[in-house]
Amino acid sequence: MENYIVLDIETPNRSRSSISAIGIVIVENNEIKDTVYSLINPEDTFEDFIIEMTGIDSEMVKDKPKFNEF
Repeated sequence: MENYIVLDIETPNRSRSSISAIGIVIVENNEIKDTVYSLINPEDTFEDFIIEMTGIDSEMVKDKPKFNEF
């Protein structure tokens, strides 16, 4: 596999109906060509378990773009 994209999405809770962060890595010829990372305001509640796992909480995303603005 020489060319591919890696996608990582974080959610604020276990319902998986919203996104609090997105990360993308573009690999061409087995080399990283570009990366993108952004926090996203999920307009949803954060569960303590998820905050502990991801390190992302509601304060961190309150002024970030919403998914439809991303």
